[in-house]
Formats: sequence, C-alpha cells, structure tokens
Amino acid sequence: DNVRELLLPLTTVLTPTIFEAHILIPGSDTPAAAATGILETECETVLLTGTHGKTSDVVHALYSNHRELEQFHYQRLPHKYHGSGCTLAASLAALLATGIDVTSAARHALDYTHKTLVNGRRIGMGQYHPDRFFWLKNPDTTEAS
Repeated sequence: DNVRELLLPLTTVLTPTIFEAHILIPGSDTPAAAATGILETECETVLLTGTHGKTSDVVHALYSNHRELEQFHYQRLPHKYHGSGCTLAASLAALLATGIDVTSAARHALDYTHKTLVNGRRIGMGQYHPDRFFWLKNPDTTEAS
C-alpha cells in the first residue's frame, strides 16, 4: 500500500514486469488492467515489460493517459538473464534526462537493452548477464536493428 500511495504518484515512468504489475494492482486480470490501475495512482507512464510473458516474442507495452500508447516487439532469447530490468530502467532514466519524449526514450532504451542481452555472457554456471559495453567491442552493433 505504501508503494502505491506514496511512491507511484511521484513516478515519471515505472518499468514493472507483468508479475510486478499484478502485485501492485491486486485483482487485475490482464496486464493492461494492471498497467491502467498503476496509472490511476497518478504514475505518469508505465512501460510494462513482457519478458516473463508466454508469447513467442517479447512484447513490451507503453501506457500513459489511461491507454496503451505503443507496443515494442523483440525476439525472445533462449537464456535467462540477471540485470535486464536494471539495464532498461537505468538507460531509460538517462535518456529521459536528455529531454527526449518518453516514447522515443522507451524505444531507444529497449533497443539498447535487447542488444546488451544478445551480447550477454554467462558468468560461471549462473544466469547470463547483459554486456552493457558491447558497443566498445563492435561499433557496428550500435546501429538500429
């Protein structure tokens, strides 16, 4: 309750997974209902991440003004990753700080995050980790796919 009442009204963009969105809005029966419920807390924008969905590709959805603004589709990768949500949130915050609009910032942050995962590495026997510096090794990978 404290998160919904105290933090969400101060939030510019929230980047929950589908599971996290349903926890924030108990009783929501669809991801869209959860995202809309989050917007009703006065959170400005929700970028609902679809990595935990059951779809063949990963579908992220951007919500604001009580409606879905845009969907972003990416190839579902074969591995489990640790740090993808942090990578997305940090890159989105950095892009928003430059003053670009939220839809463009979301698109660029998602593109960057997906590329970090494509170039991700497994450390030991655990999950794969995003390679946030992939572009240093191969400058050609920074172009849009």
